[in-house]
Amino acid sequence: MIALIFSILLASGNAARIKPGARMSSEGILASPRRLLLPRPTQWPKPDPTDRDTAPKMARWISHITTWGTLSTSKDGGMPIGGIVSHSDGPWESPSPRVFFYLTPMDELVQIISENPRVSYTLTEASLPHGCRGQDPENPACAKATLLGSMQAVSEKEQELAKEAMFTRHPEMEAWPPGHHFQLWELKVEEIHLLDWYGGMKTIKGEDYRDASLTN
Repeated sequence: MIALIFSILLASGNAARIKPGARMSSEGILASPRRLLLPRPTQWPKPDPTDRDTAPKMARWISHITTWGTLSTSKDGGMPIGGIVSHSDGPWESPSPRVFFYLTPMDELVQIISENPRVSYTLTEASLPHGCRGQDPENPACAKATLLGSMQAVSEKEQELAKEAMFTRHPEMEAWPPGHHFQLWELKVEEIHLLDWYGGMKTIKGEDYRDASLTN
């Protein structure tokens, strides 16, 4: 009993010094946790997948409603390499056709795209909480899109724009260690391969993707 009381008192003392939920950073500094901002699907309802004319809007919807995907590339025609990365097309309330990333050159993907910027980036509705309502991710009605294009480092004049896009959707990133030299990148989308319903894949031109809007 004495040991139990002592443990409670000790825990109470630590709680007074350390905020609830605090975590230890990679540099040994306590930092408050920052949660990923999860999407609120009712604000941006899913377009009708049975209407093929909505395909560009569906691709924009997937890009906005999701927060991560699989970035893939290859080096000198070798075996393709893919990795899970986070993205943002802008703050939750302000979707855009631009797709940003915050990546470290310690990642082999960044090392490759620095030489070969051609990539594909695959997103799926299944990544959402309760996405696809229990359907298998491979089910055609569970929307998925692959964005094809080239990665470019964000220019100095657009750094703040890209930071706002990334850090509002991924608040934790702002506190990541500077020693890892994270950089802002943008995927210049040239084409999208979309599968969101039965009947086969839809190919979307980059300009149609950029012209589509989630607000109408």
